[in-house]
Amino acid sequence: MVVLKDLAAHHSDHSVLCSLHKGVAKAFSFVALASIASYSHAWDLPTYGDTSIAMGDTLDFGGQRNRINTDLIGDWQFNAALTGLGAIQSNAPPGDPRNYGDISNAQVVIAKPTGMLQLFAIAGYYSIPDLSTNYLRAATQTKTTWGALPVAYASIVPNDSWSLYVGKLFALGGAEGTFTYENTNIQRGLLWGQTNSITQGVQLNYQDDAWSTSFAWTDGADSGKYNWLGISTGYKLSPQTTITAIWNGALSGNPADSAKTPLLQNNSQITNLLFSYKGDNWGLTPYLQYSVIPSNPTVGIYGTSNTQGAGLLATYRITPLIDGKPGRKNVTLPFRLEYLNTRGDSGTNPNNLLYGPNSAAWSATLTPTLQNGAFFCRLEGSYVKALNYAQGSAFGSMGAAPGQARLMIEAGLLY
Repeated sequence: MVVLKDLAAHHSDHSVLCSLHKGVAKAFSFVALASIASYSHAWDLPTYGDTSIAMGDTLDFGGQRNRINTDLIGDWQFNAALTGLGAIQSNAPPGDPRNYGDISNAQVVIAKPTGMLQLFAIAGYYSIPDLSTNYLRAATQTKTTWGALPVAYASIVPNDSWSLYVGKLFALGGAEGTFTYENTNIQRGLLWGQTNSITQGVQLNYQDDAWSTSFAWTDGADSGKYNWLGISTGYKLSPQTTITAIWNGALSGNPADSAKTPLLQNNSQITNLLFSYKGDNWGLTPYLQYSVIPSNPTVGIYGTSNTQGAGLLATYRITPLIDGKPGRKNVTLPFRLEYLNTRGDSGTNPNNLLYGPNSAAWSATLTPTLQNGAFFCRLEGSYVKALNYAQGSAFGSMGAAPGQARLMIEAGLLY
């Protein structure tokens, strides 16, 4: 994904605390008003259901009765994500405030999930907090990346096994989703930063009781040039365990370089191997990731570089699943561990795979989460340690601090 920089200034310790209070209060006043307005009926609904979004182990939409089904327009489902966040961090780099509050999602999810022709769209504002990168506010994030309609596609579904997606899609690859509510952690991880998030193109899917396979032809990191091929194959080892292999990569060079289409990542080829276990008390997803960016001087890449990473996404359910589903009140303790290493030098300026050529990093993130009906609240503590970083490329005002800690809170409605 993209490393984006906010333009906020640094503050003194006293103003840090005051502005944190004001920022968090502003973000959560929006959430509180939405909660009060929806309280009379949202809280009676279950927390688990089908929204056509690949959700993590800790959160789910509560508004499963938000459906319209008529002979004239067919079966439609509507959901909303209204969430806010606040954060404070150590060793803030230039252009990134030590603390901030913001709306993290103000989105509507619309789906026509039945029939041969199905539709899916997400509309609204979003921010994408990402480990070790500067925070970009929702209004700017939305404007500079995928706009107010980030996902919108039609599906041709002739039977239960086959489907064809056409439009703005979630990209294949990686173990984390794009928006905060899709994931067990508020912030996206180090490995996610090397993958695509939103792409445009077509995707053919097949699934049966044991196998699932997808083939995609897309424009990579929403570049407008259709030169990416993606292949994903999963096999269900048991009702609780699945193994998945994914390859997604550029077949030719592309000189595009922007906030949503970073030069190196958009010319990469990415391989993932994932194992997933989902039990009543534990959810575990260990995975490996490898990417390579071939040398291509015609697009401004003057050397070959690659990344090797390993991650673990884990969730302990304090309130266990009942018949495979969480209850109305769901308390979970998810955590993430990661290591990412880079090799080679692309000769670009900046070399933004991580913290300069041949750099590495590890991260640890813990996110205790409570969901009660449509309302949720979660706290998060994270730490990133940069290794072998280029001078001026790490954390702090001079880019010389090797580590960064963050405390975050996110709350709101998934209705």
